[in-house]
Amino acid sequence: MNQGGVKLNEYENSDYASGLDCTIGIKEKYIGSMKDASEKAKQGKTTSLEYESTNIKGRDIWWESIVGPIHDHHGNVISLIRISRDVTDRKKAEKKLKEGHQRLLTVLDGINALVYVTDMDSYELLFVNKYGRDIWGDIVGNICWKTLQEGQTGPCDFCTNKYLLDSKGNPKDPYTWEFQNTVNNHWYFIVDRAIQWIDGRIVRLEIATDITERMKAEETVTSIGNILENSLNEIYIFNAETLKFINVNRGARENLGYTLEELQNLTPLDLKFEFTPQSFEEHIQPLRTGEKERIVFTTTHKRKDGSFYDVEVHLQLSRSEERRVGKECRSRWSP
Repeated sequence: MNQGGVKLNEYENSDYASGLDCTIGIKEKYIGSMKDASEKAKQGKTTSLEYESTNIKGRDIWWESIVGPIHDHHGNVISLIRISRDVTDRKKAEKKLKEGHQRLLTVLDGINALVYVTDMDSYELLFVNKYGRDIWGDIVGNICWKTLQEGQTGPCDFCTNKYLLDSKGNPKDPYTWEFQNTVNNHWYFIVDRAIQWIDGRIVRLEIATDITERMKAEETVTSIGNILENSLNEIYIFNAETLKFINVNRGARENLGYTLEELQNLTPLDLKFEFTPQSFEEHIQPLRTGEKERIVFTTTHKRKDGSFYDVEVHLQLSRSEERRVGKECRSRWSP
């Protein structure tokens, strides 16, 4: 044994190691691998392996070793040689990295959204969290565009990989987008970014939150808005405190001759000339107190050009976006 081995094993001198079994100090689970390497060396083969041992002072050491044969001038194996180097610091660093990686996977596994990691070149799925496994099953090892999408003959043309790295191949800021999945038809809000994986390669991490219900709600709101906008009745929404109009549908705008922007600077009092601020407040007081849910009355509206027309008003008080608003639905019967 050379002086490096004597020092690391903390022997008194090289003579101490003479005659010792080659597996002395090696932890039990690695002894079989060392014996296999020794047998191969006797057959003239060289083997590389890593193992952990404990020296005579009780210190654990990780080794990276090459075990091979020594031949005589006839080519016969006459002895074996083991060349080892201490890789304890590297193994400790690898352990910390693995522990940190496992903590990351544990966090990702608990997110209530689809989280997956893919190789950016091969598109192989490297990780899928529990949320994703519950929907798609155990798909790690599969190709993402073949598994997570439908009807693709190659990498998706909407893949965002091209947005995740700069010209030098370094990760950029996260890329966000919305997309309707082609397998389950759900809508997702997606955050993609490139990260370094445990093996050092740059991979794609995607977090996709299901927003299907939100999209349905938005579609419903849009649909209702279109119905109100195109209603034959005149519909007005105004702030219950300031009385200023918030929204007025197309039928009312066209009949009055005002644009929406102009109307948003007006109040119902600008259209109902027979009301004063005090009399209008008295008129709608039952709505404010909750005595009535709706009041119906007739009045006259004044157009932008100064002409008038009679209307029947159905007025109610509602709450929208944390503020109270008045809603009028008016039917006109005179030109």
